[in-house]
Amino acid sequence: MQALWSHAINPWFDLQMGACQDFRPEPQRTHAVVGIQGLAPYWFEVNGAAFVSSKGDVTARAEAEYDLRITTRVILQPKLELKLPSQDVPELGMGGGMTGASLGLRLRYEFSPQFASYIGAQWEQSFGATKRYARAEGEDPSRFTLVLGTRFWF
Repeated sequence: MQALWSHAINPWFDLQMGACQDFRPEPQRTHAVVGIQGLAPYWFEVNGAAFVSSKGDVTARAEAEYDLRITTRVILQPKLELKLPSQDVPELGMGGGMTGASLGLRLRYEFSPQFASYIGAQWEQSFGATKRYARAEGEDPSRFTLVLGTRFWF
């Protein structure tokens, strides 16, 4: 869960700062967050954030997504996310470096610009030490999930 303050730094990008709380995996962590979010050339939505936990762990996340309008209300959205911890955090099962990537595809129906339902699929893959930690815990370092939800903003 994140709570962020956002401030426009130019017509296309916002600076974001705030806090993030990880409830899973155990142990729980609280993070300070600083990032940037905006609209890159060719209408790609991009988001990059750096996190510093209450234990001093430094991680980063980068995301990119694109809205392919099928109709004015039906949108297909591919999304790529990369996870980048700066050091090993064995108690959370994370190695340093690029530890994971996810690739997703969502189909959403916008009832209004502020409210939409979606269905989709997501593939996640762990890399390096994170992959070894997952295997040691008996988990699959690669997984496929189906998602269903609602997005809204006010």
